[in-house]
Amino acid sequence: MKNLILIRHAKSDWSGWNTSLGFVSDVERPLSKRGQDACRKISQLLFARQLKVDLVEYSNAKRATDTFNLIKGSLLFSNCKENSELYTFSSTSLMRIIANTPNEINDFLLIGHNPAIEDLVDFLVSEKHNLKDLKKLHLKYPTGAIAFIELNIFQWRDLQEKCGRLVEFVRPKDIRM
Repeated sequence: MKNLILIRHAKSDWSGWNTSLGFVSDVERPLSKRGQDACRKISQLLFARQLKVDLVEYSNAKRATDTFNLIKGSLLFSNCKENSELYTFSSTSLMRIIANTPNEINDFLLIGHNPAIEDLVDFLVSEKHNLKDLKKLHLKYPTGAIAFIELNIFQWRDLQEKCGRLVEFVRPKDIRM
């Protein structure tokens, strides 16, 4: 069994998108105040669960990097790295990245972007499990939301459609501080 935790980066700040000095590129957009608040909630949840993962990878987009930097103190991980390939909106690209993960990694946390993350969950998760959380996820996969997925595989390269079970889907607004 492998475990995959997918976090959509927290809410970004669009205020500098179009300034008198020009445009801030999409990859440079930082977190908004709301995004920073969501990271505090996410941190509280991860800390309370004493979450341990073998690997954390996050997109090189500032909003994803900021999300990681604000939550990293609340989880235990063996290794972490920024991965520019995670700056993608394609679930097929995410699948390829995950499928190439070394097999000694059992618990993998990934911080990325939509629609790639939501589409990936739809591809991996069987609708037979956790219908309540799956319905929440299908309504909207908001920024800062986390999908905890248990995969019925022993090697990452065996990733395939409906090989997973959604253990839980948590949105920042669901987390009580």
